Amino acid sequence: MDARGSPGREFIERLGRLAEGEGLPRTAGRMMGLLMIHDADLSIDDIAEQLRVSRASVSTNGRLLESLDIAARVTRPGDRRDYLRIAAEPCTSLLSLGVRRLRDMQRAVREMREAVPGARAPVRNRLERIERFYGLAIGRAESVLEDWQKGRTHKKVEPQRTRSARSRRARSA
Repeated sequence: MDARGSPGREFIERLGRLAEGEGLPRTAGRMMGLLMIHDADLSIDDIAEQLRVSRASVSTNGRLLESLDIAARVTRPGDRRDYLRIAAEPCTSLLSLGVRRLRDMQRAVREMREAVPGARAPVRNRLERIERFYGLAIGRAESVLEDWQKGRTHKKVEPQRTRSARSRRARSA
């Protein structure tokens, strides 16, 4: 797929913004998007040219994506250049990263709750409820990861539609 085309370019930029919102560099997200829509390995030079960023930025962000198991660095016999490709399971890596962040938040809430044992009931109840919420979210995310890894959810999944989308279709019928 040509990343210079409008849908490809929009996708790449959108992933950059989404990654940035998750605390990752925008360039890392853009690289992830670019690698997702290419069926061939891309050299550091190719990525730098297509994203209009420096080779150093591509190299740095490539190492970050590798450390997160989102991208893999590959070499070719007789070629001194490094190439990047999207990892086989980037979604599981991203969800695992999300679970780690959820655990961090749950731990922070738990530590606060334990630090103020004499807190007034509304505060204590709020902290307990937030901690339970994170526990539920972590459990569900881990269940999704387990199901995916066991191959139970590799079939095509239809996107969920919101109630309002269903209501609009029903009204227009």
